[in-house]
Amino acid sequence: VDVTGVYFSGTGFVYQFPNNSKLPPNSVVQLANKTSTFSARHGYHPFGQFTRNLSNTGQKLTLADAYGNVIDQVTYSNLPPWPTVNGNGSHLKLSSVELDNSVGTNWEASTELISSTVVGLEEFNAVKIFPNPVNDLFKIEADDIISVLTIRDAQGRVVETFKPNATAATLNLNAYATGLYTIILQIKNKSVVRKLMKR
Repeated sequence: VDVTGVYFSGTGFVYQFPNNSKLPPNSVVQLANKTSTFSARHGYHPFGQFTRNLSNTGQKLTLADAYGNVIDQVTYSNLPPWPTVNGNGSHLKLSSVELDNSVGTNWEASTELISSTVVGLEEFNAVKIFPNPVNDLFKIEADDIISVLTIRDAQGRVVETFKPNATAATLNLNAYATGLYTIILQIKNKSVVRKLMKR
């Protein structure tokens, strides 16, 4: 989907997608109000930085196309039936994209790591990780130099960090526990996030 010019309207949270912004299927865009703080905490860069703020108590969010037509909107709250997330490290997550996002009970307080692909301002479709799922050895290939490679477990904890400084790397997960891992690649000062299942 081409989201060029799509923006969040209103007087609070403000952001407009730049030219040539495209979202591949099953992807996630993460925006931050301070890129440096987000990067330090999560180990990769957000898609973009918004201005003004998101209220902790509740706010109406409106997503509009470049012509001002409303695509979607939601008014969240910190009052029941909305889940409590303020100050406890959780985030609001819609239980299913099939549900009505205007109903508070359709949201949940979640601390899980975002599990879909996080898209940066530049797409790195040439990044390949194989085999996936993996028993021990797996290989990563990219179309540019991978400066830093970080592996995080399902709880978001850093397991290992490497500096391949190459377009390809082979790693051994033989000593890792079975489960889902997040591979974060720093390429051209952008972050590419992939999921890897260890069997």
